[in-house]
Amino acid sequence: MPEQFFGTAIMADVSSAKKAIEISDIKLTKADIFNADFLLLYTGAEETMETEGAEAQLPVLSLEAANFLASMPLKGIGFDAMSPDAIDSRELKNHKAFFHSKMIIIENLINLKKLPVG
Repeated sequence: MPEQFFGTAIMADVSSAKKAIEISDIKLTKADIFNADFLLLYTGAEETMETEGAEAQLPVLSLEAANFLASMPLKGIGFDAMSPDAIDSRELKNHKAFFHSKMIIIENLINLKKLPVG
């Protein structure tokens, strides 16, 4: 279905998160998220992409936050990072949470910082 791949998006700046991106870091209301088709998360990954070992230091969604977002009626979630899971994850629990909810995952987005938050 082509309609699964387009719609409205809302962006959340979660770049201040330290080790894990928690629900409280998203700073959007449930109503904000419910009114969008896609949630884009700006982690700040784009600014550190060229730094050796940066991918291992970037915060990723906590499983609690991933499950919370997977429970929303979103078509998908996008990141400026290379994965919603830690780069060394073998279980890929965040991926599985989104796939179980039939959400698409969009990785390695650029220029999210230029978008308005909310």
